[in-house]
Amino acid sequence: MKQRSPKGLIEGFQLFLKNNPEAKKDAKLILLGNANYHKEMLFYYNNQIPELYISNGNIPFNEVYCMQKFTSVNVILESKAEISPFLPGKFPHCVMANKPILLLAPNKSETKRLLGSDYQYHAEVDNVADIAKMIQHLYELWLKNPNDLELDRKDLEHYVSHYHLEEVINSLN
Repeated sequence: MKQRSPKGLIEGFQLFLKNNPEAKKDAKLILLGNANYHKEMLFYYNNQIPELYISNGNIPFNEVYCMQKFTSVNVILESKAEISPFLPGKFPHCVMANKPILLLAPNKSETKRLLGSDYQYHAEVDNVADIAKMIQHLYELWLKNPNDLELDRKDLEHYVSHYHLEEVINSLN
């Protein structure tokens, strides 16, 4: 399966930096994982945006999970589509990291359904202006108090827990 294009995310981040040059000292967009399908585009943006870090291939899970817990915001990037019925494997880890999730996905996605119709950090993957606005809002919150940036969704923590899985399995009997 072809990797999802981070072009809208990168351009949204770039627009955010253009509108907030003072944020360059604080902000960093870190893209982890294999992205062979987008190598040329990523090389171009990597040379244009010093605040962009692109890993060279896959990163061990334990390192990624540690980063998810210590970052300010996690990003879930889904494919451009009318509907996305699958739940990305990183979703439970992002929930448990208890950081806001910047969800770039179709309106009709399993991730969006779980986060809720009123979840404020959601945009289509190619909506650069909305992505930049959400990054701007999250940055402003971070400036006020970095420790206040939390997902704070006990319902989702339960949903992704082994307790919920056990409940579902027991209900099948």
